Amino acid sequence: MQPVRSASTASKEWNLVFLGAPGVGKGTFASRIAKRLDIPAISTGDIIRAEIKAGSKLGNEIKAFSDSGRLVPDSIVTEMVRHRLTQPDAKKGYILVSS
Repeated sequence: MQPVRSASTASKEWNLVFLGAPGVGKGTFASRIAKRLDIPAISTGDIIRAEIKAGSKLGNEIKAFSDSGRLVPDSIVTEMVRHRLTQPDAKKGYILVSS
């Protein structure tokens, strides 16, 4: 599937948020639309899993919350999302997908 970058979409910044219950297809639709618009689909769950896998200080802190059955605090998730949105691929837009 080729990105859709016509004169009307090339200069447009796409900042979308997909919310919904687990299993309704948010990630599926986000990945399809992201390819068409040539922007990233960003999932908070994916960001959290990547931090844990990286074994960073933050990842270890997140893992401690998860291992004890607690939710990761909003302040940590918000900071991670803010950082992700500064990456070069998100400059022309993004789709945030709730986990």
